Amino acid sequence: VLFRSLTSNGVNFHIIDEAIMANHAYVEGDSLVVGKCKYNVVMLPPKVSTMDKTSEELLREYSSKGGKFCVTEETPTYLEGKKFNHDYINKDVSIEEVIENNPTKMSPNPDIKFSLREDEKGNKFIYAVNIHDVEVDVTIECKGYTSFIHDGKVVSNKLHFDSYESKILYLSNAQVEEKKENNKLYLGNNFRV
Repeated sequence: VLFRSLTSNGVNFHIIDEAIMANHAYVEGDSLVVGKCKYNVVMLPPKVSTMDKTSEELLREYSSKGGKFCVTEETPTYLEGKKFNHDYINKDVSIEEVIENNPTKMSPNPDIKFSLREDEKGNKFIYAVNIHDVEVDVTIECKGYTSFIHDGKVVSNKLHFDSYESKILYLSNAQVEEKKENNKLYLGNNFRV
């Protein structure tokens, strides 16, 4: 349920295990940094009842520097299998707040999965994919932007996806050209006046 809720609302997240945390994570300000990714909310998924000492130390430091947690159930009750009080892990942010604060919104459609990304030059884009065999029309909104660049053309935030189609949509504020009406009426080759 948690995974479906996040993905259907375009919330970017990574699943980080304790080995990755031990080898690649550190605290920077009020963020947890893992590799090249920086996180301002750490979400503890359901059924996390214990953690190892390295993770506990990192999360305690993260909390002490103002880091925020989204706890979907109860906080862990064990440290390396022994009863432990993780009282520094607060329910600072709800799952609803995580979704609400996400910069991208889409008209509800479980067939479209999307996420906000950055390319190597720092340009922001949305990767969106229709994961089913039906055509769908959606509206995607991104705070601070009014349009997208798709295949070199400025397009509005109202989009059509064919079955299994994916799109890379660069964020833009460029004016969308209005479609010109074609006022010609084609009557066929056999019509006589």
